[in-house]
Amino acid sequence: MKKIILLRHGSVDCKYDGRYLGSTDVPLSTKGLEEAAAIGRYVANINCNHIFASPMLRVRQTLEAALSPEKTVEYKENLREIDFGDWERKSFSEIKAQYPDEVNSWAEGSDEFSFPNGSSPGDFYSRIELFKKTLMDTSGSTIMVFAHGGVILALICSILGLGKDKMLAFKVDRGSISTLELFENGYGILTGLNNK
Repeated sequence: MKKIILLRHGSVDCKYDGRYLGSTDVPLSTKGLEEAAAIGRYVANINCNHIFASPMLRVRQTLEAALSPEKTVEYKENLREIDFGDWERKSFSEIKAQYPDEVNSWAEGSDEFSFPNGSSPGDFYSRIELFKKTLMDTSGSTIMVFAHGGVILALICSILGLGKDKMLAFKVDRGSISTLELFENGYGILTGLNNK
């Protein structure tokens, strides 16, 4: 059994609140840096065998504020947030007004759906499944993962054996810590959600 510690990056500028922010690479806000420091206090005494992280700026800033510089971090492209394409930086009401057919296709869970000029949810979930295999193949009993809300939700669903359609059944706050126990069969249990 492995303990997986999932750490969501801190807050970004409030102008992005309520807007889709996936591939847009933005820095942490002052509040986000404070949240990152709080994560650092939370994980300070945890003996961790391996640390994985998204290479995106808001995640890098979070872990740099949370961890001591001598910690080794492995950045993984599979941990990048989904690319919302033309929906990036837009609110849901703006998206619904501009892309009503696409919103309906997304809501129906169509396997053919892709965000306009962005990623497909299916491809996103496939790369999260690949990362889960990385977790299973990594030695050590405690692994930290610094990532994004969508990535963390997809990992939680995958490890709990839930379909990707259940991702919105959970909420993961910015600057929060969630924990799982991962068993050898690739499934596990959720042991903590939104700790701060």
